[in-house]
Amino acid sequence: LANAYDRDLRAQLAAVAESAGIPLAEGVFAAYTGPNFETPAEIRMMQTLGCDVVGMSIVPEVLTARHCGLKVLVVSAMTNYAEGLSDT
Repeated sequence: LANAYDRDLRAQLAAVAESAGIPLAEGVFAAYTGPNFETPAEIRMMQTLGCDVVGMSIVPEVLTARHCGLKVLVVSAMTNYAEGLSDT
């Protein structure tokens, strides 16, 4: 699904974040079905493919919303490093 996230909503969010001094970053989200976490090998594969973040949600919800004709914007907070990317 190309252009899943609404361009106007993204621009509005960027403007509000900038005016509030909130840093935002955009990247490539890789969907993982779970329910288990990714293996180190799978993380390396996703990095090779250019993915910045991996998660088990967001994509099914975005697909459903877009198929219903809704405009979509996603804001995510990263909570932990993937397996093999941190010593802790």
